[in-house]
Amino acid sequence: MRCAIYTRVSTDEQARPEYNSLETQAEICRHYVEVQREQGWEVVGVYEDAGFSGKDLDRPAMRRLMAEVRRGEVEVVIAYKLDRISRSLRDFYEFWAVLQEASATFVSATQSFDTSAPAGNLMLNILLSFAQFERETTAERTAAKMRARAQRGLWNGGFIPLGYDYDPRSQLLTPSPDEAGIVRRIFENVIALGSVARVCDGLTAAGLMTKPRTVGTRNGGSRMVGGRRFRPDGIRSILRNPIYLGRIRCQGETYPGKHEPIVSRDVWERANAVIAARSPRGSTSSPRDEHVHLLKGVIRCEDCGSTMTPYPSGKTGKGGERYLYYVCTAVSHNQTGCPCQVRRLPARRFEQAVLRLLSELAASPAAVRESMRRCANADARKLRTLKARRVEYAATAGRLD
Repeated sequence: MRCAIYTRVSTDEQARPEYNSLETQAEICRHYVEVQREQGWEVVGVYEDAGFSGKDLDRPAMRRLMAEVRRGEVEVVIAYKLDRISRSLRDFYEFWAVLQEASATFVSATQSFDTSAPAGNLMLNILLSFAQFERETTAERTAAKMRARAQRGLWNGGFIPLGYDYDPRSQLLTPSPDEAGIVRRIFENVIALGSVARVCDGLTAAGLMTKPRTVGTRNGGSRMVGGRRFRPDGIRSILRNPIYLGRIRCQGETYPGKHEPIVSRDVWERANAVIAARSPRGSTSSPRDEHVHLLKGVIRCEDCGSTMTPYPSGKTGKGGERYLYYVCTAVSHNQTGCPCQVRRLPARRFEQAVLRLLSELAASPAAVRESMRRCANADARKLRTLKARRVEYAATAGRLD
């Protein structure tokens, strides 16, 4: 029986002793397989999802595992506990349906039940129900705690807003001597200039950047985010944030905060009136881009090699059709500081040109055959690489046993 071990630990569980190690979970599962070795059980792979919650099945290792189960490469899936697979009854049934379709089985190394019998299925449903109940209860308690803190005027955490520092002793935000002036400048310039884009250009020209922050990664390391030029969407988020009024926003409501405001109510309301007036139909949010960008994630800038990302300009033509572009990401991040000459392409015209070219190629049998040959060769190369990795992983697992 080809067995796959699945381990998972979410970010908040890493501090809890019972789930503090993926290696511990895997070792317990290996011991379970060792006991069944006389029945022909062997470990063919270990699938680890570090830093992912059990709220759904959208996890890298889980997706790979389910794909291999569907291909018949795994006959038994073993996990430390049932809730390592999912804390949602609906999601586990989706996982269970994949196993049943492939004639595979699931085993919990620390929870003994036989899912082939009615009593085992009953136990499975009970355990899943408790796992889902725990998740929902935790979410409800967290929401209630955040609401209570907001009602007391305390910030609920997350990225520290531009313009503030955080004092862990008093649990209060305090205006930053270096950044509060930037926030005031943003509000005042929007009122004076009436254009978020012009405010961004002014900030970039002055050498002002977004707030740099250090964030943790899933592998336990850290990386820097922020420290980039201001963009229109970021400016709008700052303008709409009531925290600069001295208020705390939580679950759609705002409460008086204990921190010091950076701008007055009059300035905040006048700046928000400007961006509301410039939004279509007085909307306070950017219009949704409904166009399907056919080349999203496919094309790259010929000049600098950066990806080209969809960008709706917000302007419309005479017929009401919005101007859409593919913009070089290097240009969008550095604007005038980027030497790239391509900068942006008109999305609709470029997509139409590509579709015309593809139609011409599709009309040529020789071109179709050549395309299929190249795709088959590329797939074969990928398959050889994956098979070599599987052999390497199997050899590594054998040495660990």
